[in-house]
Amino acid sequence: MTLGSIGPRLRARWRRLQPQDSLARDRWWLSVQLSVTLTVGFGAVALFTYANALAAARRQVVESTLPLTLDALSADLQQDFVQPILFASAMAANTLLIDWVEQGEQPEAAVQRYLSRVQAQHGATTVFFVSEASRRYYHPTGILKTVSPGSAQDAWFFRLRASASPYEVNLDRDTADPSRTTVFVNYKLLGDGGRFLGAVGLGRSTSQLTRRIQQAERTNGIQVMFLDGRGRILFSPRRGQAPPQLQRAIAQQRLRDSLREQPRGAFQFRQGGELIYVRTKRIPELNWTLVVSQPLRVPSGPLCRSAVVVAVPDQPDGAAHPDPGAAAGVPAHRPPSPQARPAGPHRSPHRPLEPAPAG
Repeated sequence: MTLGSIGPRLRARWRRLQPQDSLARDRWWLSVQLSVTLTVGFGAVALFTYANALAAARRQVVESTLPLTLDALSADLQQDFVQPILFASAMAANTLLIDWVEQGEQPEAAVQRYLSRVQAQHGATTVFFVSEASRRYYHPTGILKTVSPGSAQDAWFFRLRASASPYEVNLDRDTADPSRTTVFVNYKLLGDGGRFLGAVGLGRSTSQLTRRIQQAERTNGIQVMFLDGRGRILFSPRRGQAPPQLQRAIAQQRLRDSLREQPRGAFQFRQGGELIYVRTKRIPELNWTLVVSQPLRVPSGPLCRSAVVVAVPDQPDGAAHPDPGAAAGVPAHRPPSPQARPAGPHRSPHRPLEPAPAG
């Protein structure tokens, strides 16, 4: 069989499929045109429905899910980590603590009682004071250690001493419990003339915030992370698992500058053919940036409901309605006919009353 003979064979077979009668042929063509019209119509409706569902999903992500989650997590941060800044500021302004340091840090039990009371009052995970004169690390349980410039774990103390800022917030391991990740608020304790006397502050565990973030991620299908001032991932329940495209976007100098300078930001990127929306919020008290990302997914529910509505339109008034009981196997209720309706307990509807026989 050659290629040139395929065309005539198909045309001949097509002519044999068409009815020979003129009326039957017209009906056949009408059914073909009607089928094509319905197919194109249903396809257009499906595309229109998909476009509407995609737009609705985008509006939900951009206008609802991301902004609300961003504000809720920001409020949690205000409660968990910004309030401790105020508590640490009050500790640094305590004149009794300043006098205790300037008088030679004696007795040691006095500062332990003070730190223990602050910890109980504010519900802190840990409270501490590190002296510049003795380099002792005071804790409610006693003196834990002596800080040293050569220790990487103690770098925060010497960084704070050299800083122009009165305080800093950092994420680190708790000295009293190295297995616990804690957000520390380190505040300068200054004497007369602004002389540096040490560092005082408190810490809050990240476990409660982690649980809230994980719940938000499971509920809304989002990913949450916190960035430091240099754009590095500082804290995330899934640390180190950020999308590569997001890491590359954050690595851009222009975007890092925008995250530091603008209170809120928004951008988007594609990953594996999926569009990811990102919203950011600057938290200046912590020098952190809260980042929330969510992929754009079209929910299947609206599409299924629209398909059902298109496939089974509402019946017009006056159309026959099926009996719901018949579908369930229950016989339909119909009023009895006059012939079948009883007229009384012991008589036929067509017989006259007869006197009862005498007893």
